[in-house]
Amino acid sequence: MSNSFNNCNLTKLDDCNPVQNTMLSNHSPMQQRTYLIIMGIILILLSLIYPLLAQSSHQGNQDIHSTMEIIGSLFALVTGLSLLIHFYTLSNRLFLFTGLAFFINGQEDLIQGISSSTFMENFIGLPATSLTSLIPGTDVAGRLVMGIILLSAPFIMKYMGKSQDPKSETIWGSAIVFSIGIIATILAFQLTMPTLTYPNNFVTKPFDFLSAIIFIEAFLIYLKLYLENHDIMAWWITLSIGVQAIGQLLMSFSTSLYDPFFDIAHVYKIFGYIIPLIGFTVYQIAIIIERDKAVEYLEHARIIADSANQSKDKFLANMTHELKTPLNSIIGFSELLHDDKAGTLNQKQSRYISNVLTSSKHLLEIVNDILDISKIESGTVELQYEKIPIYAIFNDISTTMSPLASKKTITIESNIEPDLTTIMADQNKIKQILYNLVNNAIKFTPEDGHVTINVFRREDMLQVEVEDSGIGIPKVDIDKIFHPFVQLDGSTAREYEGTGLGLSIVKRFVELHNGKIWVESELGKGSTFTFTLPFNKDE
Repeated sequence: MSNSFNNCNLTKLDDCNPVQNTMLSNHSPMQQRTYLIIMGIILILLSLIYPLLAQSSHQGNQDIHSTMEIIGSLFALVTGLSLLIHFYTLSNRLFLFTGLAFFINGQEDLIQGISSSTFMENFIGLPATSLTSLIPGTDVAGRLVMGIILLSAPFIMKYMGKSQDPKSETIWGSAIVFSIGIIATILAFQLTMPTLTYPNNFVTKPFDFLSAIIFIEAFLIYLKLYLENHDIMAWWITLSIGVQAIGQLLMSFSTSLYDPFFDIAHVYKIFGYIIPLIGFTVYQIAIIIERDKAVEYLEHARIIADSANQSKDKFLANMTHELKTPLNSIIGFSELLHDDKAGTLNQKQSRYISNVLTSSKHLLEIVNDILDISKIESGTVELQYEKIPIYAIFNDISTTMSPLASKKTITIESNIEPDLTTIMADQNKIKQILYNLVNNAIKFTPEDGHVTINVFRREDMLQVEVEDSGIGIPKVDIDKIFHPFVQLDGSTAREYEGTGLGLSIVKRFVELHNGKIWVESELGKGSTFTFTLPFNKDE
């Protein structure tokens, strides 16, 4: 366990939560200022290369250019895929269209790189100048399409919002963009290329200059987007567009194929492809680190929770012991007084001692319920299996609950299937299950009502139904009644007493026997609680 958690305040565990307190997807204001400075320095340094290029006598060749295009295309395609994965994760359409923009330019670069290689020229038997003459046209076409998509992406995201179906949008978006790329490539090869280079002008390639203007506009829009939302991936994409904009500006000063401006522009283009890929990789590493921190945090929280549970269980065990001892004494002396074994009481005294006895027994039931639920939650309850005569145990429950029912003139009826004999179960737990269910049925049934206990075999299970003609349970509350400390009428002035633990204990005891329990109820017409138990221990 890392020392980073050692000094955490147990009452304020969220303060230690790395998931809550780490900005995984966004820069903080201070980080944003730092990253803007870094971006500015990188772009300025890349721009300062112009004087060196103007004086350089470098001259590349067809194969170097072809290699750069193929390498660049691979980076563009991988970067496009990473941005699509980011879109699929976050449903942010900005990453869908930026990813497709990288894809389409990568597609153009791949076609250009393969077609302009000397190997391809020799393979198809064409003169060396026949395909290289198309390089400026295909290059400009790819850059213009990429720039337009990048420029449009933020506006599309703002208009359409987040995606509801990233999978289908990725499919149809890719189909559209690839179609545009194929059409642009076909046109570049089919149409007569206009004059694209004007060596005597200051801007020798106006179409490349136009694409540079589009990239600069896209850079400014993405920069504004990053300033607004601090998104980390938006910073990487903005830097990438800035680098490519500088590359396009340098390309607009190229006077011939493979001159210094031409080659450095392609180097910057490759650099621009790699930048978002680095960002995506860093982002994924951060996710892995945060996941590890979250696992460590959860493990620490589990240890704290286990410690708290142990303290709670110890406290409850001590508390219930300390409460039960005087309560049993109060009940014992109250019974002596109530039965006139310590002298005759007058009517008023008898009524008072009767109230003391009733309240003490009720308090003892609450203490026992709290102890039971504590043992269940701590996993210390052990079932003592034995053969139980089915008829006898249900007859005992009916006999025990009859005085309580008679006070409200409620009839209790038991219908037990004749062939049922014994069941392997914990007798005390089964009695507690039945006592709680029948007691609840009597409690929530008005005077002159009825409670019926039906017991029968359902395949390999014993099925018990406790049916009453009581007040019923609203459908919206049925799922709540088996939760600990839940009472449908939570007011202090409620008509029916109870801690809200009885049904929770019943459910846990049934499940410990590998059984199930459920309820069917209609408001104002009564409820039927049903539970099943396997006849044998191992079933």
